[in-house]
Amino acid sequence: MAVTANTVGASEYEVLTHTTVVQTVGVDDDVEWDDLDEWVPGVEDLEEAVDLVDQLCGALIAASTKKNDGDARAYRKNYQKLAKILDPSGIRRPFPWANLDDGVALAEATFTGYGSYARRREYFFARAESVKKLLLTRINDRAAGDVAAAVSGLLDASGELIAEPAAIRVELTRIESSLSSDPSAVIGKAKNLIEATAKAVLVELGQPYKKNASFDARVKEAMKAVGIGAETAAGYGQALADVADRLTELTIALRNLRNQIGDGHGHGDDTFPDGLDLRYGRLAARSAIAWSAFMLDTLHDRRAGED
Repeated sequence: MAVTANTVGASEYEVLTHTTVVQTVGVDDDVEWDDLDEWVPGVEDLEEAVDLVDQLCGALIAASTKKNDGDARAYRKNYQKLAKILDPSGIRRPFPWANLDDGVALAEATFTGYGSYARRREYFFARAESVKKLLLTRINDRAAGDVAAAVSGLLDASGELIAEPAAIRVELTRIESSLSSDPSAVIGKAKNLIEATAKAVLVELGQPYKKNASFDARVKEAMKAVGIGAETAAGYGQALADVADRLTELTIALRNLRNQIGDGHGHGDDTFPDGLDLRYGRLAARSAIAWSAFMLDTLHDRRAGED
């Protein structure tokens, strides 16, 4: 029988929070947990994590099948390194045991009798493979484009073009922190970024806005205020006028996406689609950044024309 995560009690497969691990590994271990919330692992870190998973898996298999006693110190060190990469990535650890002996003890107690060695190998291998698959997906996702660079670019532009960029920067920071781990959160913050940009543009132009206005109404009001619309673009040709129309449709589509699978409106975790790929979060982020950047560019050009 193939061993999967479900063949052992659920409590043995649960993710340990880094708070729990700090209590387990002790205060003398070199794990800077306080920095994890601000650090986003890069591709090289994720590739290292794949190798660390293999090393931990090999150590557990070897020790639980009596090939050798295993190097407890090396296991502990690799465990800490892996946790430091996986935790800020939002990926659960394949092996929740900070000590080699604990993992071996569980396997020996769970799989006994004839064929126990084979089942122990299958058990640890299955846990390793599920996390390696997710890591490889993340690595491939990163190769699809650097959305973080677009976030950074808009952060800089917002500070240069408007006097009150705080709300825009808050949403950009939230997007950046979730890019590698939570596409639902990115989708929600992408919608928020559009709304924050619309408000900032209206404030910058000295135009009052209704606090209870709908998202769609506020977006259209901001676009009209800076002169973006099919009417103003028509003088440059129908194709450009169509693009202006599609800009409005883009914001509405993001709003709908956020309402359906984003993190807004109090959705519970069970309402999110299983396996929502990171690329959908990146798509939402790129779309919102494109709209916001175009709004700020237009605001800049309008001012230049007035000077």
